[in-house]
Amino acid sequence: MKFFEGIVVLTRRLSIPAAACLLLASASITSADTFHGMNAGAVIWDGQILLTPQKASDIAATGTNALRVNFRLDGNTTWNSTLLNKYDQIIANATNAGLEVLGLWSNETVSAGQDVWNNDPGGTGMNSYVYSFAQNALLLADRYKNTIKTWEVTNEPNAWAINPATNDPRFVGGTYILPSVYANILAETYKQLNYYGGRSILDDNGIRLMTGGLLAHDIGGGFSTAMPYMQEVYNQNQVWDAFQSDTGRDYAWDLFGYHFYISQGSLLSTSQLNNYFNNVRSTQAANGDASDISVTEWGWQTVGTNTQELQRDNMATGYDLMESKSYIESTYWYQWLDEPAGNWGVNSISGTPKLSTPNSPTVTHSSPRSPVTSTPTASSPPPTSTCSLHTSTTPPTT
Repeated sequence: MKFFEGIVVLTRRLSIPAAACLLLASASITSADTFHGMNAGAVIWDGQILLTPQKASDIAATGTNALRVNFRLDGNTTWNSTLLNKYDQIIANATNAGLEVLGLWSNETVSAGQDVWNNDPGGTGMNSYVYSFAQNALLLADRYKNTIKTWEVTNEPNAWAINPATNDPRFVGGTYILPSVYANILAETYKQLNYYGGRSILDDNGIRLMTGGLLAHDIGGGFSTAMPYMQEVYNQNQVWDAFQSDTGRDYAWDLFGYHFYISQGSLLSTSQLNNYFNNVRSTQAANGDASDISVTEWGWQTVGTNTQELQRDNMATGYDLMESKSYIESTYWYQWLDEPAGNWGVNSISGTPKLSTPNSPTVTHSSPRSPVTSTPTASSPPPTSTCSLHTSTTPPTT
């Protein structure tokens, strides 16, 4: 299975996809938006801030106006004042460029490994990691309550390297979280922010929570929509009954996060992508979940049969389809720059635009928006996560 973690830029819904418009010069775009997304790459690595003012400006100049930021400890064990001050600067760099920030609480937000977060001897899904995760979420949500209005709760909790159905879930790799544990993470995070101690940080500040983007794929010709995993999360009746009793809500999220990596090496079929979304919506409906979808990662590498032309054309096809879905609130392209772990970017690691980037010199811009005149700043960061997809172009089969 593939796994991804990312720091992604958001953009706003338009009648024609912003990226496809700039790629194909087929329509006008008059303002920045929060529907079309772009992964900006790691914002900090080994203490170095990589989301510089120049990089934030380069991204914003394409027409996007928000940024998805992974809050990672970056080698620290706690959110100390030095690290928090650097994130203050990162957020300022984004907002000063006119970018809204979507926060991501991932496995890198808490100092613990899979052996700790999936330690569940009692079978309840409640453990010390759940508490630590929710406490870290409280710290960060409260600190950035005036600037970050949506938070994503984990990243690809269904992604594993070896099948957890037949192996100890504490050692299956990837970002896999037991469904029982994940349900508790979602519930406890919400309650720390908007229930315990009489707190109402979410309500008072108009903040929304999103489920961690589930990984969907078609590796080996399969049809893996990730919804069997989510069904197990819905099935945690004890968690949700208690949650409803405490909060009056059925579930602990306002948006449903989703990732898809399909048709790698071939043209994207709209019927295939429709099948994935139909499966998501039918599973949601069956469980009384009316939340809209936010596609927080999707993309194609430029490697092998995944040519720049294929990346460009699949981007346009995907945007056209997703814009037609009223239940899809936002999308996030993976990603802005290539990195050592994979050529997923719309710019090379040195900052050279590919055919899919709005900055490509081969594209005729019909939009009244001025094209970017500066070359994207290349920081050549290390991988944005330890997930194995970024270290291999041949992911393990499921």
